[in-house]
Amino acid sequence: MCGIAGMLSLDGARPADSEMLARMVDYIAHRGPDDKGVYIQGPVGLGHRRLSILDIEGGHQPWLDQGRGRALVYNGEVYNYRELRSKLQSRGMSFRSNCDTEVLLQMAEPGEDDWLNSLNGMFAFALWDERLQELYLARDRLGIKPLYYTLHDGRFYFASEIKVLLAVGLPRLVNEKAVPEFLAFRTVSGSETIVRGIWALPPGHVLRIRPGDAAPRIDKFWDDVANDGSAWADKTLNYEEQFHQLIESAIRYRLIADVPVGTYNSGGVDSSLITAKVRQQMDGELHTFSVGFMEDEHDESQYAQVVADRLGTHHHTLVMSGREYADALEETVWYCDQPINHAHTVQLLQLSRLAKQYVTVVLTGEGADELFAGYPRYQIPMLAARLAVLPGPLHSGLGRLLELLHMRRLVKLFEVSSDLDRSILEGARFCSLSELSSAGITDFIPEARRELYRVTRSKGLSRLEQVLSFDRGTYLPALLDRLDRTTMASGVEARVPFLDYRLVEWSMRIPEAFKMKIGRDNKILVKKLAARIFPREMIYRRKVGFGVPVGKWFRDKDGLGRYLDLVTDDTFAARNYCDASRVRKLVERHRNGVSDHSDVLWGLVSLELWQRTFIDRVMDSPGKSMS
Repeated sequence: MCGIAGMLSLDGARPADSEMLARMVDYIAHRGPDDKGVYIQGPVGLGHRRLSILDIEGGHQPWLDQGRGRALVYNGEVYNYRELRSKLQSRGMSFRSNCDTEVLLQMAEPGEDDWLNSLNGMFAFALWDERLQELYLARDRLGIKPLYYTLHDGRFYFASEIKVLLAVGLPRLVNEKAVPEFLAFRTVSGSETIVRGIWALPPGHVLRIRPGDAAPRIDKFWDDVANDGSAWADKTLNYEEQFHQLIESAIRYRLIADVPVGTYNSGGVDSSLITAKVRQQMDGELHTFSVGFMEDEHDESQYAQVVADRLGTHHHTLVMSGREYADALEETVWYCDQPINHAHTVQLLQLSRLAKQYVTVVLTGEGADELFAGYPRYQIPMLAARLAVLPGPLHSGLGRLLELLHMRRLVKLFEVSSDLDRSILEGARFCSLSELSSAGITDFIPEARRELYRVTRSKGLSRLEQVLSFDRGTYLPALLDRLDRTTMASGVEARVPFLDYRLVEWSMRIPEAFKMKIGRDNKILVKKLAARIFPREMIYRRKVGFGVPVGKWFRDKDGLGRYLDLVTDDTFAARNYCDASRVRKLVERHRNGVSDHSDVLWGLVSLELWQRTFIDRVMDSPGKSMS
């Protein structure tokens, strides 16, 4: 696990800037505290920071193949590298290390992309081919590992984090057309980012660029429906046993490491199942980690302790007060690069630091909800046809009643419940339409999000699979992004077994009845397997999620509430993203306890704090301005 960065002069003659490359690499020192390296050859420069996981002594990068004129920098893990290496050795190829990086370099075929489909893992890499005079970048199927790029001053630049690209002299400008989407969905869809002129390479895509090119060429190498996922499981078994077989295989791969491994175990069904399967496959002590809250309505740490007691793990619980949370917010923004999407990102950073005291690799439960319909909001598109028959006055009246009763989650869902397309397109929206309107935020669905939905609809999927596929392309990347940033900032590698591509492809071929029963239950297969190990009342309890008492903490003027001042001053008003006078009223009503506007206020505070950190001033480390 590492950080990568690099450049290519587009005229082919201008040499790479060694000082700039060194600076870029230093910006991501936190991603790789164990080693660093650079490669410069004419117009190309490649840089690397390493967190040693496999082949501790022999995995230095950039990795060079002098015979073929190639150089590689790589961030990630190819879990099936041993099988791939054996195949290459059977063809007469020799190796000088035991690391997956060398296997990746030997396998690479920059002229084609099919070879990438043999990789089981998470990866973002850049390969320079001297003979082809081509820089070749690729990002894993689900976007577990990040990769960004920009064009500036006659060069193409790439990096694992956005802050690196801001350091090359790129004008620091907000991508204003992305702001409404971020405030509504807490993410920016497609390849754009919140910074103008910086793009994300989409998951499952490759990028090629050569000297003389005006822009890179980007191609897709994987699609979630392109392969017959049923081939990955033993068809003589029932679906429950097929799932059991696949998740155990996914975990077995992700336990491959030369360093200590643990799990993030919240006590929820997904992480509890992962922890149980890790315990079954791993000898020796197992450290597990979770977050607790002083506020009872948000605290589920008792369930994590049940898991730990049952499995005999060494369990560690992080509890942060509202004041501690507020004190850690600015540093978290720096590590995240973009405005913080999920409020619990602050805790994840601190939890990763706690984990680093005991392990270097953690397995987590991300992805299960997007594969097996775990979110309660997934019920809405399935009920849309039934709700559409309600008379208009009754439908709107119910919506107003829910709002008066302060049932905020139901309000957001009910607003789109009678329209199937909107129920999918806006299903992950954090704020209600009235909240967005109250802040003067409109037109929050950009063309990129609409195009992703059109592509999803064109796949010929069932309604439920449309919902899941669309979420994997829009909502899931934001979750993975915050997981990458918080773990890598702490020198920890996070692995996500549920996003093994075999499991993703297989999940799309099983009957919907094994995922959801409309109006009754969801994530059925996952719960069935987990219920073999843990008490049913724990597995079948109402889903709470990783909630943070932001609404309450915003009312503490010496804690998180002090950040509300950011969205009531003249600097914020001058940005003109929304109606500043309306926002001041929302802040006043929230502080006075008249109503809860924490959803929209969190987005506004996060965006403003990010802008003051990265756009209004240049930062070279958390809280420290560059001279």
